[in-house]
Amino acid sequence: MAADIVVQGEMERFSLNGLNANAATEVFERVRVSYCSLLQSPQVQALPDGHDHTCCYPHGSGTGRVAIKLLYVSLLLLTIIVPSYAANLEVGPGKSFSSIQAAVNGAQPGDTVLVYPAVYNEQVATVRAGANGNYIVIKAAGPGVVLDPQGGGDGFLINRHSYIAIEGFTIQGASRTNAWGGAINCQSSHYLILRNNVIIDTLGGTGGGSNPQTGVGDLNIENCDNLLMENNRALSRNADYNLGTWWSENMVIRGNEFAGALRYPVKLSALSQNVLFERNYVHTDRTGTNNGQHFNFFFRDSSGGTVRHNVFDARGSDAFSAGELYDYSCDDREDHEVYNNVFIHDRGGRSAVRWTCQEGTYFRNNIVVSTWAAHEFVFDPSDVTIDYDVHSAPTEYSNGVGATIRGGASNRRGSPDFVGTGTLPSPYFRLQAGSPAIDGGDPVTPRGVDYDGLAVPKGVCVDIGAFEYGDAVPPASPIRLRLGGP
Repeated sequence: MAADIVVQGEMERFSLNGLNANAATEVFERVRVSYCSLLQSPQVQALPDGHDHTCCYPHGSGTGRVAIKLLYVSLLLLTIIVPSYAANLEVGPGKSFSSIQAAVNGAQPGDTVLVYPAVYNEQVATVRAGANGNYIVIKAAGPGVVLDPQGGGDGFLINRHSYIAIEGFTIQGASRTNAWGGAINCQSSHYLILRNNVIIDTLGGTGGGSNPQTGVGDLNIENCDNLLMENNRALSRNADYNLGTWWSENMVIRGNEFAGALRYPVKLSALSQNVLFERNYVHTDRTGTNNGQHFNFFFRDSSGGTVRHNVFDARGSDAFSAGELYDYSCDDREDHEVYNNVFIHDRGGRSAVRWTCQEGTYFRNNIVVSTWAAHEFVFDPSDVTIDYDVHSAPTEYSNGVGATIRGGASNRRGSPDFVGTGTLPSPYFRLQAGSPAIDGGDPVTPRGVDYDGLAVPKGVCVDIGAFEYGDAVPPASPIRLRLGGP
């Protein structure tokens, strides 16, 4: 028969001449398992041959030997014979399941719920966890797979079930009348993968009113460590936030677009520790929402974050800033690394970057554009390093609270000379030849990839901003941003 053997987390296939064999181990010591001894056949006997393995010889045979595969079992590992297949549970017209929830109910670790194009008017809640190396995958089979709970609650709810992947859906019409929830709502679940989803038309807790009172968003992440969020677009204009995270560590948030929410396109809050936030496009054009108290990118009460190669664009809005770093209680060091981003705002009296009680953060290689102040320090003093940046603003620092600003000798004042400042696709905040940002970054910046996924650096030193300059950028007249300063 054919069977599968789980050894050190891997599946290994073997065959034993159509006979049934059971493997065994001795716990607490390293052992050798001979399938000869397990066959219990009178036609074979197990004999040592002087080597570090055992061979089986047919009775009466001096030379003919039947080599039987041996399994070496590591200390404390149990050898188990189990089925190896993973199932595809198909959902859609003419498929085995007509609803996503029915397929999810039957999915086991390693299975894929494959959903075919249609509109599914339902809410979906996971019922069990996957496992390390055996995710339960809930995946759209192609474009046009729409999940619409029709205002009845969350789209996907993952509650205390780790190792779940959700990929390729359009999710619309999620709504909650109480906090906290959203189109994808993760509660106390770890190692999730959220990839290639588009979220629209989520309603906030006040039914989409301009002054929301409860936390409802496109992506609601609470106590969900080690999450990967990649290539999603969260675009609801009547949600409180497009992405909100709380008490979640070691998240990787990469290559997404967050835009249009009433209060926060992005809110990383309440011990969202050691997050990697890279290559995202975060923007807002909202005015007057939440009684004028709203933000674009809001990073609060967290530490150890890396924010790199993003575009934060608050043009056309009256948001307080394009990017906000905030410690409510002034009780921790943040020690964030914020580098190679673009922060841009065009509202009078609003800053590109705003700081409250930050300590230890290194802000470098960023292009900061504002029609008022590049940086504003409010409420409580901060102690941060700001260096190797391009500041394109009439006022470099608005610092009425007495913040300590370290570095600065390598900053540049003036236009970054963008190729263009439109919307995606290109050109989009890329650098024109001759830009002061080219090769102007901190020489000890780690190697990596820029917003476009191109290797950094390309020249003698890393560039400033989210896009590394390359000769593939077509020549054009530089965009000279309006300035009131040097």
